[in-house]
Parts: sequence; structure tokens; C-alpha cells
Amino acid sequence: LWAPEFSIQVVPSPIEIDICAIVNSRVIIGEAKCNGRLDSKDRSAQQAADRLIRAAQILTADEIVLATSEPSWAPGALAAVESALTTGWQHGPMPRITNLVSLGQ
Repeated sequence: LWAPEFSIQVVPSPIEIDICAIVNSRVIIGEAKCNGRLDSKDRSAQQAADRLIRAAQILTADEIVLATSEPSWAPGALAAVESALTTGWQHGPMPRITNLVSLGQ
């Protein structure tokens, strides 16, 4: 079971999820970026990572996928997600992080 990009409606603003699937009874969510960056004009990489972890907690994710077509993620992007997971995960088994790079090349 999979879903295209969708939003989780939370206050103060919805959280967009690029990847959401259930594979072999495992909930997998993730972020896909063509530029290898989590930050944007509106959010720092840490803020984006915090929101991703909040979405993972709401959906009781077993795995968080970070996917990019770039050869690597921007400096600090993976560390931001790992930090957000370590400090923000509140209950249940902590999901694993899977890093996918150079997609489509």
C-alpha cells in the first residue's frame, strides 16, 4: 500500500510527506528532494527535520527514507534528522533512517 504526496493536518501548519508506504506490515515515510537539501526559504534543515520526525511519530513509522537525486545530501541534513529523531521521538520503537542518493542517475 502506498500513497502519493500528502499532508498531515496539524497545528500550526500541515506537514507534507513525499513518501508514504506500508511494506510487509512496516510503515515507511520519507522526504524526496532533487537538490539534496532539507532547508528551504521558509524553514531551516533542523525545522524541516523536526517536522518530519513529528509526522513519523504521528504515523508510527518504522522507517524514515531520505531520498535525493544528488550524489549526497547537503552538509548537516542527515545530522539534523538524526538529532530530531534522538531528541523528538516520544514513544514506541524508534524508526531507522535510510539514506538514498543518486536516484535516477
